[in-house]
Amino acid sequence: ASGTGLNKNILDGYRFLVDNHEEDDEIFLFGFSRGAYTVHSLVGLIRNCGLLRKEHAGMADAAMKLYRGRRKNSDPYSAAAQDFRDRYSKTTDIRFLGVWDTVGALGIPLRGLGHLLNWRYKFHDVELSGTVKYAYHAVSVDEKRNVFKPSLWGHTGKEGQTVEQVWFAGVHSEVGGGSSDSGLPDIAFMWMMYKAQACGLEFDQQAISGSIHPSWSGDLHGERPGFYKYLSSHTRRVGDPRFASQAVHPETATRFESDAVDYSPTNLANYLASSGRQVAETGPFDPVD
Repeated sequence: ASGTGLNKNILDGYRFLVDNHEEDDEIFLFGFSRGAYTVHSLVGLIRNCGLLRKEHAGMADAAMKLYRGRRKNSDPYSAAAQDFRDRYSKTTDIRFLGVWDTVGALGIPLRGLGHLLNWRYKFHDVELSGTVKYAYHAVSVDEKRNVFKPSLWGHTGKEGQTVEQVWFAGVHSEVGGGSSDSGLPDIAFMWMMYKAQACGLEFDQQAISGSIHPSWSGDLHGERPGFYKYLSSHTRRVGDPRFASQAVHPETATRFESDAVDYSPTNLANYLASSGRQVAETGPFDPVD
């Protein structure tokens, strides 16, 4: 949980794109939890340094070094970053960014040590970049671990960019996957899958058929495992106006309104009772440009 390996994962992803990206390819990136943080930062690396042309693939370490120094006069708008992109890279947009419950910073649970280690990784650019065309975030209503505060996108969207952040019933693992009951995770998965399909990504329907079983009445455990139970809790604010383009998934609203399950979290109740409540669509969705 210390962030060890994060830089390697980002660089591995970057090298994969450098080695495999062709001119007409479209880039789709996905991640859950710290994996979501990783792909956010990968987008930041591409924003800062561009995507290396194949003949300059050996400059990947140099790109990462430049990115790591972005707090020191090498941000995307600096002369150093612009010169690097002009010399070695091609301009590449990200077609689709799909993330599940991005945790703030690195999600490190030990307060003092976590602060120290998180500071070490502050160079990571996890703001939503204008290079992303379509951005979708599935967020947990019920996660309460303070060290798992969600990292939501603010109101920084660019013209022509589509951003949606949708709230789902369940704790962290019941939104992003990993729960023993797939009913709740599969709701968020199907929503993301339909969004990606609308943006042009093709799925193996034979592999998917029969393996997805979404259920709004699926088990919601809500436990805080291990030493997390001894740490402080945090109730997430659904619809916090500081963050952009939020809505509740209709299956989450159905669970809240149904008498079949006991589900009445205060944060969701407050949002659904507000005048600004938004309920998302379920999909499938019409293709987009």
